[in-house]
Amino acid sequence: MRQHVVAIFLTLFVVEPLGAQEEHARFDFPVTVDGQEHILTYDGTHDVMRDADPRVKLVVFVHHGGSQNPTTYFDRLVAAMNAADRDRPGLALRATTLVVSAAMIGDHHIADRPARYAEGHYPFWDGGWREGKNSVNAPAVSNYDLLDGMVRHIVDSYPGVKAVVHVGHSAGGRLVSRYSFGTPVYDGLKARGIAAQYVVANASSVLYFIDADSAAASIDDAATRETPRRFALAINVMEDSPLFNAGKGASFTREGTVELDAAIMSGKTVRAGVGWTRMGESKSESSTDRWSPA
Repeated sequence: MRQHVVAIFLTLFVVEPLGAQEEHARFDFPVTVDGQEHILTYDGTHDVMRDADPRVKLVVFVHHGGSQNPTTYFDRLVAAMNAADRDRPGLALRATTLVVSAAMIGDHHIADRPARYAEGHYPFWDGGWREGKNSVNAPAVSNYDLLDGMVRHIVDSYPGVKAVVHVGHSAGGRLVSRYSFGTPVYDGLKARGIAAQYVVANASSVLYFIDADSAAASIDDAATRETPRRFALAINVMEDSPLFNAGKGASFTREGTVELDAAIMSGKTVRAGVGWTRMGESKSESSTDRWSPA
């Protein structure tokens, strides 16, 4: 079931681009962090504060892109599930799936509908939600903490949940890649026998392991090979993690060999390094010893 939902998502949101439009999510979810209540808005198939449907087995968080249009992402994923149910009714996706499209709002949303956000603290961001930065308005809070709180509430409230999937496109993919490494929720889900999966949809979704400016400076330092080794070891973490598909899915080259590629790049200077491995070689050897400047 998880694989079927992921395929639907990639088809709808990678092949067909999304336009920029102003949207406001329907539901509110309160999260208390360090004694302060914050409200995360979202579109969903269920009002998670009131409904605890025991039929729900799969929870899908679909994360919007830079246009901050959660309703579009929600509507298209639900339409795809309805189509899948018509084609393969045995999956019963619509009945057994809870879809959440959380809204990382900006100050323009609040200015557009002040009455909507008049009561309670609605955090908003200037774009830093992609990296889990604190909200602009005080009291500040990271959207990662809000997502953590929502995931925990859902798995506590819906007794039939077997898996939680986070999928993100464009800026939402960037959020997913960082959130997957910055959240402690996965270990808790695993201990309870609940599977977790993170799906990054496109190439704009990158993962920094240290501060971005420091990373750029390190990559540009050609005097030592230790820096690319450190980045390569970080890639090993992704390859070894059960949450990602990194290190899987090779292709034939022109020479007829089967290889996998990985790359690191400085966005500041556009300098890059490329690593590769041929089938049959060890992952650790290829990732740490075979880096070359692009």
